[in-house]
Amino acid sequence: MEFKQLRVFSAVAEDLHFGKAARHLGVSQSTVSDQVRALEAHFGTELLSRTSRSVQLTAAGQALLEGSRRLMDELERVESQVLAVASGRQGTLRIGAVGPAMNYLVPHLLKELRRQSPDLEITIASMSTAVQLRQLSQGQIDLGFVRSVQHVRGVRLEKILEEPLTALLPTTHKHAGAEFLEIQDLDGEDFVYWPRISNPDLYDVLIATCYRHGCSPRRIIESHDMATQLALIASGLGVSVQPDSFRFAPRRDVVFVPLRGPLPKIALHMAWSPEGDTPAVKAAIDLARKFKSGQMAP
Repeated sequence: MEFKQLRVFSAVAEDLHFGKAARHLGVSQSTVSDQVRALEAHFGTELLSRTSRSVQLTAAGQALLEGSRRLMDELERVESQVLAVASGRQGTLRIGAVGPAMNYLVPHLLKELRRQSPDLEITIASMSTAVQLRQLSQGQIDLGFVRSVQHVRGVRLEKILEEPLTALLPTTHKHAGAEFLEIQDLDGEDFVYWPRISNPDLYDVLIATCYRHGCSPRRIIESHDMATQLALIASGLGVSVQPDSFRFAPRRDVVFVPLRGPLPKIALHMAWSPEGDTPAVKAAIDLARKFKSGQMAP
């Protein structure tokens, strides 16, 4: 028994007319008759009672029609689901992101993904660049937003944006009211940063930039997450020099002062594994590229 035969039989059973069923299906009447006879041979019983004037369902034919309707409905559901997954409208998408990206890029990305693909199951977690790269290689997340990564084997990288550096100060700091600062203005201060292991490339760039421009931190206070770092700065325990996206953090007790001078910009990359290049991942990447090109404003 084939789905094609069930479609033909259902068309005849709905119309109770071989000629009308043939026209609806776009096939010859003899093809319709052959398919119905094949089904009757398969079941070993008459499904349609035919006379020169009418066609009627037998009890067995009625049972087959009801079952065929359920099968056709399920087939349509499966076909629709397959197409939705293939287009990225359904499925799962696991995203990781560094803390600052969670405050400005990721919310806009998620909002647009939800609008385009309301049935897509999305999970999102804040994690360091090092953790994201490890989880991408292990297939634990599908897409990441990472900082200052040059090359990682088995991971595709694409730059989304570059950010200037900004000084983060407590509101009680002597430079809190400044329009701008130079890094050497923070010489001898305690600095708040992530542990170097979280992202050695970024850590080294930031520390080297400080030393290159006449700023030697007195000591470095380490914290693994952005919220704790901001709390430490707000309490007056230290200052920091970070990418400008930190200013999107919802804190009123931390001041963000632009830094001037020939300073490096810090890149934000999206990262994904070629092995996990699913339609849902491709849809998210396309949206991130719109953000990059200015088609999706932060």
